[in-house]
Order: sequence, then structure tokens, then C-alpha cells
Amino acid sequence: MLEWKPEYNLGIASIDAQHRKLFDYVNTLEDAMRKGEGRQVLDKILSSVAAYTREHFGNEEQLMKRTGYAELLPHKAAHDAFAKQVQEFQRKHQAGEVGITVELVASLGDWVRNHVLGMDRKYAPHLRAHGIG
Repeated sequence: MLEWKPEYNLGIASIDAQHRKLFDYVNTLEDAMRKGEGRQVLDKILSSVAAYTREHFGNEEQLMKRTGYAELLPHKAAHDAFAKQVQEFQRKHQAGEVGITVELVASLGDWVRNHVLGMDRKYAPHLRAHGIG
């Protein structure tokens, strides 16, 4: 299970709330897997994560663009790559591939830890300096 820790807070309330939502998706899926119900909730989680990527990434990118964040393009490229990965998980699920649940949990967990603590942590001071918090 992913545990929300203080270092995940960026100090931007709307973005922190959205990140917590992704934690919830990962933990819901992992909990369902432990109960042997991972396949049953996978479709809903994949749909939710796909919608999350559109909403959350769009929000972050809009804030970066509005404030002139210099690293917008590489950040957007990372978002686009993750969104494609989610789409590939959806394709695999629809094709009935077995084992996707474990792969998805690992992928989402890695994304959260690496992206939030890496790339997102870099833009947070810039946004806060522009009055976004």
C-alpha cells in the first residue's frame, strides 16, 4: 500500500489533493488484489486513472504555462508517456491479458513516487512564487 508521507506535499492544495486521489486508486486496486478481486475492479480503476491523467495533467500543465515554467515541455512529455502507458494497460485489459493487475499496481506506485518526488517537486517552488498554493 502506498502511504501518503509529508514529503509528497508540494504545498499546492489542489495538486496535493489530486495526488492523494492517485494514491487512493493504487491502494484500492492493491486491496482488491489481496482479496482476490483485482480483476473485478480493474476496469473501473483503469477508467478512473485515465480520467485522472486527463484532468490532473491538464491542470498542472495549465498552471505551468500560465506562470511561464521553463520545464513545461519535458514535464508534459513525461505526462504524455504515462498517459500512453495507461492506455496500453486498458488495451491489455480489454484483450483479457492475465497478470495486468500486478503490473499496473507496480507501475502506478513507481510513477507516484518518482514523478511526484522528482519532477513535480521541481515546479512547486515556481508555482508558489507565482501565488499558487
